[in-house]
Amino acid sequence: MWGLIRSFFFGMLAALGALFSQMLVSLFFAGPQDLDGLFFSQMTPLLAVASLLEEIFVFIFSYENFREIKTVSRKEITYNSVLLGLGFSFVELFFTFSGLSGEMDNLSFALPFLGIILIHIATASIIGYSLAKARTINLAFIARTISAVFLIHLIYNSLVIYNVL
Repeated sequence: MWGLIRSFFFGMLAALGALFSQMLVSLFFAGPQDLDGLFFSQMTPLLAVASLLEEIFVFIFSYENFREIKTVSRKEITYNSVLLGLGFSFVELFFTFSGLSGEMDNLSFALPFLGIILIHIATASIIGYSLAKARTINLAFIARTISAVFLIHLIYNSLVIYNVL
Protein backbone atom coordinates (compact mmCIF):
# COMPACT_ATOMS: atom_id res chain seq x y z
CA MET A 1 0.00 0.00 0.00
CA TRP A 2 2.81 2.39 0.87
CA GLY A 3 4.29 1.83 -2.58
CA LEU A 4 1.08 2.97 -4.26
CA ILE A 5 0.86 6.11 -2.13
CA ARG A 6 4.55 6.75 -2.71
CA SER A 7 4.03 6.46 -6.47
CA PHE A 8 1.24 9.05 -6.40
CA PHE A 9 3.39 11.48 -4.41
CA PHE A 10 6.38 10.83 -6.67
CA GLY A 11 4.15 11.86 -9.57
CA MET A 12 3.25 15.05 -7.72
CA LEU A 13 6.91 15.76 -7.00
CA ALA A 14 7.80 15.13 -10.64
CA ALA A 15 5.15 17.66 -11.71
CA LEU A 16 6.39 20.27 -9.24
CA GLY A 17 9.99 19.72 -10.35
CA ALA A 18 8.99 20.05 -13.99
CA LEU A 19 6.96 23.19 -13.24
CA PHE A 20 9.88 24.80 -11.41
CA SER A 21 12.27 23.91 -14.24
CA GLN A 22 9.82 25.22 -16.85
CA MET A 23 9.59 28.51 -14.96
CA LEU A 24 13.38 28.80 -14.88
CA VAL A 25 13.67 28.06 -18.59
CA SER A 26 10.94 30.55 -19.43
CA LEU A 27 12.62 33.25 -17.34
CA PHE A 28 15.91 32.87 -19.20
CA PHE A 29 14.82 32.03 -22.73
CA ALA A 30 11.32 33.33 -23.31
CA GLY A 31 9.88 36.71 -23.96
CA PRO A 32 6.75 37.94 -22.20
CA GLN A 33 4.63 36.95 -25.20
CA ASP A 34 5.58 33.27 -24.72
CA LEU A 35 4.30 33.31 -21.15
CA ASP A 36 0.93 34.74 -22.03
CA GLY A 37 -1.86 33.24 -24.15
CA LEU A 38 0.56 32.47 -26.98
CA PHE A 39 2.15 29.67 -24.94
CA PHE A 40 -0.92 27.45 -25.23
CA SER A 41 -2.27 28.75 -28.54
CA GLN A 42 0.48 27.54 -30.86
CA MET A 43 3.34 25.09 -30.78
CA THR A 44 6.46 26.94 -29.71
CA PRO A 45 9.97 25.78 -28.84
CA LEU A 46 9.20 26.73 -25.24
CA LEU A 47 6.19 24.41 -25.17
CA ALA A 48 8.31 21.61 -26.63
CA VAL A 49 10.97 22.17 -23.95
CA ALA A 50 8.23 22.19 -21.28
CA SER A 51 7.01 18.78 -22.51
CA LEU A 52 10.55 17.43 -22.56
CA LEU A 53 11.16 18.62 -18.99
CA GLU A 54 7.95 16.93 -17.86
CA GLU A 55 9.05 13.60 -19.31
CA ILE A 56 12.56 13.91 -17.87
CA PHE A 57 11.13 14.45 -14.39
CA VAL A 58 8.68 11.58 -14.79
CA PHE A 59 11.59 9.35 -15.82
CA ILE A 60 13.72 10.45 -12.84
CA PHE A 61 10.98 9.80 -10.31
CA SER A 62 9.90 6.58 -12.03
CA TYR A 63 13.47 5.33 -11.93
CA GLU A 64 13.80 6.19 -8.25
CA ASN A 65 10.46 4.57 -7.47
CA PHE A 66 11.10 1.36 -9.42
CA ARG A 67 14.74 1.04 -8.41
CA GLU A 68 13.57 -0.14 -5.02
CA ILE A 69 10.64 -2.28 -6.18
CA LYS A 70 12.14 -3.94 -9.25
CA THR A 71 11.34 -7.41 -7.95
CA VAL A 72 7.56 -6.90 -7.89
CA SER A 73 5.17 -8.16 -10.53
CA ARG A 74 4.32 -6.41 -13.79
CA LYS A 75 0.84 -5.85 -12.39
CA GLU A 76 2.25 -3.87 -9.45
CA ILE A 77 4.56 -1.96 -11.75
CA THR A 78 1.54 -1.05 -13.89
CA TYR A 79 -0.42 0.14 -10.84
CA ASN A 80 2.55 2.18 -9.64
CA SER A 81 3.01 3.74 -13.09
CA VAL A 82 -0.66 4.67 -13.34
CA LEU A 83 -0.56 6.25 -9.90
CA LEU A 84 2.61 8.17 -10.72
CA GLY A 85 0.87 9.51 -13.83
CA LEU A 86 -2.22 10.37 -11.78
CA GLY A 87 -0.11 12.24 -9.24
CA PHE A 88 1.51 14.23 -12.03
CA SER A 89 -1.92 14.89 -13.57
CA PHE A 90 -3.33 16.03 -10.24
CA VAL A 91 -0.74 18.79 -9.90
CA GLU A 92 -0.98 19.82 -13.56
CA LEU A 93 -4.77 19.93 -13.39
CA PHE A 94 -4.66 21.98 -10.22
CA PHE A 95 -2.44 24.63 -11.81
CA THR A 96 -4.17 24.48 -15.20
CA PHE A 97 -7.74 24.85 -13.98
CA SER A 98 -7.33 26.78 -10.72
CA GLY A 99 -7.55 30.10 -12.56
CA LEU A 100 -10.65 29.25 -14.60
CA SER A 101 -14.04 30.65 -13.75
CA GLY A 102 -16.97 28.45 -12.89
CA GLU A 103 -18.72 29.38 -16.14
CA MET A 104 -17.22 26.63 -18.30
CA ASP A 105 -19.62 24.13 -19.77
CA ASN A 106 -19.07 20.48 -18.90
CA LEU A 107 -17.75 19.44 -22.32
CA SER A 108 -15.10 22.15 -22.56
CA PHE A 109 -13.89 21.19 -19.10
CA ALA A 110 -14.17 17.40 -19.38
CA LEU A 111 -12.13 16.92 -22.57
CA PRO A 112 -8.94 18.71 -21.44
CA PHE A 113 -9.34 17.20 -17.97
CA LEU A 114 -9.50 13.68 -19.35
CA GLY A 115 -6.74 14.35 -21.89
CA ILE A 116 -4.30 15.59 -19.24
CA ILE A 117 -4.96 12.53 -17.11
CA LEU A 118 -4.65 10.07 -19.99
CA ILE A 119 -1.45 11.51 -21.50
CA HIS A 120 0.36 11.48 -18.18
CA ILE A 121 -0.83 7.99 -17.28
CA ALA A 122 0.21 6.76 -20.73
CA THR A 123 3.70 8.29 -20.66
CA ALA A 124 4.33 7.24 -17.03
CA SER A 125 3.18 3.71 -17.87
CA ILE A 126 5.46 3.52 -20.91
CA ILE A 127 8.38 4.65 -18.76
CA GLY A 128 7.48 2.18 -16.00
CA TYR A 129 7.12 -0.70 -18.45
CA SER A 130 10.44 0.21 -20.10
CA LEU A 131 12.19 0.28 -16.74
CA ALA A 132 10.65 -3.05 -15.77
CA LYS A 133 11.75 -4.71 -19.02
CA ALA A 134 15.22 -3.15 -19.18
CA ARG A 135 18.16 -5.47 -18.79
CA THR A 136 20.57 -2.60 -18.37
CA ILE A 137 19.86 1.06 -17.87
CA ASN A 138 22.44 3.14 -19.67
CA LEU A 139 22.45 6.54 -21.33
CA ALA A 140 21.18 5.14 -24.65
CA PHE A 141 18.22 3.46 -22.89
CA ILE A 142 17.38 6.68 -21.03
CA ALA A 143 17.59 8.74 -24.24
CA ARG A 144 15.39 6.29 -26.19
CA THR A 145 12.77 6.07 -23.46
CA ILE A 146 12.56 9.82 -22.88
CA SER A 147 12.54 10.47 -26.64
CA ALA A 148 9.64 8.07 -27.17
CA VAL A 149 7.42 9.54 -24.45
CA PHE A 150 8.44 13.08 -25.40
CA LEU A 151 7.33 12.44 -28.99
CA ILE A 152 3.98 11.08 -27.78
CA HIS A 153 3.52 14.08 -25.49
CA LEU A 154 4.49 16.52 -28.26
CA ILE A 155 2.01 14.94 -30.68
CA TYR A 156 -0.71 15.13 -28.02
CA ASN A 157 0.07 18.81 -27.32
CA SER A 158 0.00 19.59 -31.04
CA LEU A 159 -3.37 17.87 -31.46
CA VAL A 160 -4.82 19.82 -28.53
CA ILE A 161 -3.35 23.18 -29.54
CA TYR A 162 -4.53 22.92 -33.11
CA ASN A 163 -8.01 21.68 -32.04
CA VAL A 164 -7.75 18.22 -33.57
CA LEU A 165 -8.77 16.69 -30.22
